[in-house]
Amino acid sequence: MCSKPLLKIQLLVRHYKPEQIKIKKERTWYVLSCTLFLFLSVSISFAQNQDDTDIDQLAQDPYWHLLLHYKKTRKGFRSLADGESFFIHPRGHIEPLLEMQSNIDALFTDAPIEDDTKDPRCRFPLRYQWLQKKLQKTSYPLHSQLPCRTFQSWKSQLGTQKLYVNFASNYTNNPASMFGHTFLRLERSQNNKKLPDMLHYTVNFAAETNGHDGGITYTLKGLLGGYPGVFSTIPFYQNIQKYNHIESRDLWEYPLALTASQIDTVMDHLWELGSTFFRYYFIDENCSYFLLLLLETTDPLAKLDLHSELPFFTMPLDTIRMLKKNTSWVGPPQYRPAIEKVFFERYRQLQRKQKKATRHLLQKTFDPAYVQLSPKQQAEVLDTAIDYFAWVEHHHAKTPFQKKILLERSKMTVPNQYTSISHPKDPTEGHQTLRIGLGYQYLDQSHYANLHLRLAYHDLLDSPIGFDPVSQVEFFSFHGRLNLDAVKARVAEFKIVEILSLYPYQRHAKKISWNVSTGYQTQSVASCDFCGRFYVHAGPGLTFAHIGNKRFFLSQLANIHASFSTHHELGWDLAPQLVSLLQYDLTHSVRFQTKFQYEYAIWGEFKHRINVPVKLAVDLGKNIQLRGGYQWNRLYHLWDLSLFYYF
Repeated sequence: MCSKPLLKIQLLVRHYKPEQIKIKKERTWYVLSCTLFLFLSVSISFAQNQDDTDIDQLAQDPYWHLLLHYKKTRKGFRSLADGESFFIHPRGHIEPLLEMQSNIDALFTDAPIEDDTKDPRCRFPLRYQWLQKKLQKTSYPLHSQLPCRTFQSWKSQLGTQKLYVNFASNYTNNPASMFGHTFLRLERSQNNKKLPDMLHYTVNFAAETNGHDGGITYTLKGLLGGYPGVFSTIPFYQNIQKYNHIESRDLWEYPLALTASQIDTVMDHLWELGSTFFRYYFIDENCSYFLLLLLETTDPLAKLDLHSELPFFTMPLDTIRMLKKNTSWVGPPQYRPAIEKVFFERYRQLQRKQKKATRHLLQKTFDPAYVQLSPKQQAEVLDTAIDYFAWVEHHHAKTPFQKKILLERSKMTVPNQYTSISHPKDPTEGHQTLRIGLGYQYLDQSHYANLHLRLAYHDLLDSPIGFDPVSQVEFFSFHGRLNLDAVKARVAEFKIVEILSLYPYQRHAKKISWNVSTGYQTQSVASCDFCGRFYVHAGPGLTFAHIGNKRFFLSQLANIHASFSTHHELGWDLAPQLVSLLQYDLTHSVRFQTKFQYEYAIWGEFKHRINVPVKLAVDLGKNIQLRGGYQWNRLYHLWDLSLFYYF
């Protein structure tokens, strides 16, 4: 069966002459060559198109968008990063594909690294590692093998073995810190031994100000993104000095259960972020927002979308709340009380003779009876005085008298008995900061339905867990009222901002309380049922308080009140205003408050205005509260009952 085809071939060969056979062979090789060339060309073109397709798809990867901090817009994408050096392509801030192509060209090259502070391979370690893995660039060295000495030295110096999220409680005297602040602490080790806390570093994201803006200018620029926000690494002891000592703020430290690989990822991206800045907004794109973005890089699938769940009015505590909700990283917090609290607790525990000796030391003299105290009692007195000076005189170098106290204490063998401060509740267990409420109101024989809405943040009748117990900060608080009899709705009050800071006036801390408020308010007068006025008032005061498990405070404030209204000929009201405020917490969940407010108008329609509200708040849960009250005014009487929900 096989002989016939073979014979056929032989006959065909014999049929042709030698010259014809040669021409036939040349034609055959020509066809084969053309076919091979065409095949190779198509293959190469297909491979190139396939690579282009892969890069195009990779440029749409959510993790690439996370690394470059792209945000979806109506026109496409735009990076939140504003520093030009963060991108390689001139249009990299709005073109993810062009930026990826430029990164591939710049990162995967055989050129030697001459300046490791400028070479993209050293400036963007996390991008290099991710692209190398995705594109399988196995012929290029691992990033750890590149001669990026500056980066490796920085990373080695930090020596990060563990991460903590730190929360500094709110500080009302600074607009940027009135809601608190969050930052990362980098726990270091040396020779497999944890170093003391003071030798650790912190990662901080904060607004970089010029140091000259203040008051309204500072607040407006902060609200409108007028300051650049930058990441920085600073020693932990500097933050302790700033928050614990200078600003008397508590620190809460939440350990994060991250793997060594995840910590490396955070540090690599932190290095990349050092080359750029972001617009800083007090209310949303703040420290909380960008710390979450930094921690999201630990998920290579980019599914750990923490920042998108943040509320419109983002608070620093929301960083920890989002981590608790979406991860299993967060451990029980460590509490570091403010030095002011430590001093007062030490002083409270002293005996009468010790307190007298301490008061002499605070006046920079030694009490003659000091020598009659036992060595242990003397040590307790000196420790109390040392804490006092660390709190009060932190702004300058130690005086000769302080050095004398420290020298006297160093001679003693009695160990420092650290005074334990009662551990407050975890601030993340406090109420949410956005609030909505529905209620009923009875005003001068008319019935009303009430709607309350507050974007932020806390008032004195809210549960104090996680908040300053003697401060009230409210932004954009709206109260609408619907007349159920006439079916007529109107704005009862729109409060733009109200800040009430009631620092207790004490022997060793003679602090002044203060308040400021501005907004629009409906005013009931004889000639007009519900006429409105724009108002502003501010002033100082004194507060006497006992702050413990149950708060009691009495405040007296002296304000200047100004308002503008169209319901009378004068238009403007200008009046000194006296405000007496009394509050007492009946239980942990029931609070009573009353206020006496008197105005004497030196310019206005009414010479005297008196307003006396009485309120009672009952917590029904962490985020539910029932609040009722009565308000007396010489023009009207008002009863109300509302149910509030915090979210």
